[in-house]
Amino acid sequence: MTLNVPKELKLKCWDYLQNNNMGNRHSANGNKENQLVGLVGEILTKQIFNIEHKFINGFDGGFDFFIDLRYYFFFFLIMMNVM
Repeated sequence: MTLNVPKELKLKCWDYLQNNNMGNRHSANGNKENQLVGLVGEILTKQIFNIEHKFINGFDGGFDFFIDLRYYFFFFLIMMNVM
């Protein structure tokens, strides 16, 4: 799979990171460039799963998103004509 990263998304993420630190762990927090890659990847992944991204001020708690696997399991079964 190849995803094109819109320049506007990179700029919006970079602007956000200038005032917010996404790394608030004991170690391996990454510099601003590392955090940019992670944030852009998080947002693109959310777009694939149709999950809205909300920019919040400060640390995001360390969670990118939650997926209810039950929904996707039942969707898979329906697509495979099992149900």
